[in-house]
Amino acid sequence: MMSSNDPAVGATVITIDGRELGKVKEVSDGWFKVDARLRRDYWLASDLIETSSAMTVQLSFARERLSDLKSDLPGTRAGVEV
Repeated sequence: MMSSNDPAVGATVITIDGRELGKVKEVSDGWFKVDARLRRDYWLASDLIETSSAMTVQLSFARERLSDLKSDLPGTRAGVEV
């Protein structure tokens, strides 16, 4: 079930510093999967979204923090269950 805070599948994901990360591929229970071109897909928590529309999801952090915040599975962040 999607909530009003869930991003739209297909929306472009960008960081607060304007770096494009990819597209929303899937949404699940407060998390969304990023289809990262030419890289392995990963999950981010929906609470990291600053603003979103049908076309764009702007995140609340800069690109340099991505490795600390992305996850291989929804519900975990940097190997820690949240």
